[in-house]
Amino acid sequence: DGQTYALLRLVAPPVVVRGPAVPRDYYFLVDQSGSMAGAKWSACIRAFREFLLRMESLDRACVTFFSTDFTDLAEKPMPSAAILAEAAMDRLDDLSVGGGTELLPALHHVLQMLERHRSPERQSTLVLITDGQVGNEQAIHEELKPWCGKLRVHTFGIDTAVNDSFLRQLAEEHGGSSTLATPEDNIPNLVAGIARRFGTEVVRELQIGSPWEGSGAPVGALWEGDALTLCMRTAEEIAEVVIAGKSGADGAEVSFRIPVAPISGAGPRLLWQRQRIHALERECRDDEAAALACAANLLSSGTAFVAWDEEERIALTSPRYSVYQPSLTDRTHLAGFAPLAACSPMVLYGSGGRSLPRSSMCLQAPALPLGSASRLEEPPPEAHRPSEMDRLPKLLGIEDGAAVRLVDWLEQWIWLSPSQSKERKKSLRKLIGKLAWISNTEKRIDQFSAWLIASVEEPVLTAIQRVLKEVNLVP
Repeated sequence: DGQTYALLRLVAPPVVVRGPAVPRDYYFLVDQSGSMAGAKWSACIRAFREFLLRMESLDRACVTFFSTDFTDLAEKPMPSAAILAEAAMDRLDDLSVGGGTELLPALHHVLQMLERHRSPERQSTLVLITDGQVGNEQAIHEELKPWCGKLRVHTFGIDTAVNDSFLRQLAEEHGGSSTLATPEDNIPNLVAGIARRFGTEVVRELQIGSPWEGSGAPVGALWEGDALTLCMRTAEEIAEVVIAGKSGADGAEVSFRIPVAPISGAGPRLLWQRQRIHALERECRDDEAAALACAANLLSSGTAFVAWDEEERIALTSPRYSVYQPSLTDRTHLAGFAPLAACSPMVLYGSGGRSLPRSSMCLQAPALPLGSASRLEEPPPEAHRPSEMDRLPKLLGIEDGAAVRLVDWLEQWIWLSPSQSKERKKSLRKLIGKLAWISNTEKRIDQFSAWLIASVEEPVLTAIQRVLKEVNLVP
């Protein structure tokens, strides 16, 4: 496409001259859910203690243990020496683990605490110790989005099959590091690697010089003994890259001129495109992200691969076989469905990676005519739904098929008005958070019913009330 792609790796010296110590506040989120039982919990506590031991004398720490609920060890940040002297620290290994990995409420609580105790004289850092087995990753990213550039996030994943994608992306978006370990690994050595990033950066505010273009991924900073990989591209013929930044110790301007050599292979291009897709998605430019994913033949959150068998043929029982595929475009009404071929941003590929003709997809999925509200049909139970809404039926005591239908109708309500979808998601997420703090199920139902009548219009309101009536939650 007329572009030259480059992959560059910067490696800092193992030992550098450190500047004056800057006081910091560290907020620890420690996973105490059932999935951390056994050796993982012991490794988790070893990591937490090791972090405290490596903090500077001016630093403070605050820790919150989370599972289905969360508990603070102290009400505000304290010096690490004071925390280590607490009698409770000797009993951490004996604490019971259990419940779900409900990170979002605990994260919201910690960010509120951070807001109360932050000051311009102290830098704030969040350290998450977990196996990453959460079901609402997108909601967690959204919760942290306003803190980009204000709060550095380090993740420490402990498991034999850790959710590395989630933990790496979280750290990358917030200028931190992600370290993965098994319970049998040398935890102190791994914590020491993260602790290097607690001090002053060797180089910060890194920038890629023109005419090279970065992928949009956070560049971050470079710490003592650390390495950083950068992707870039240019439409010009040039044999070097200039990287500029500021010295971490005194803030002096520094730059590096690095020669580049031609290679064969698609690696740098694909990595740049992958990072660019993630950057566009972070900026909510979903259409551009999907278009780039299609052009690059890469999977993204807005695209999908579809397997297509050229050999086997299956006769349909009816010439008008219905395929339920809701379209999220502005012209779609809730009362009907568009043909599969019209559903952007799905990516359709055949064998060998070639694109399928749209006409063939229309033959396999004939259009269902748009009709009046009286034709509103139940969505299929396998319809996709946002994972953060899965908590709602449990909070209301709804199970099985009724739970699936409730969430599906709420998702259709969100997309009924694309211009208001963000506000509707926010309203629903706020409601779920409020219900989680109510211990009485009947009061939760009353709160939900009041929100439903005030927020949801016809015909979705009637459809949801019908579901609630099936399980005897409304007259």
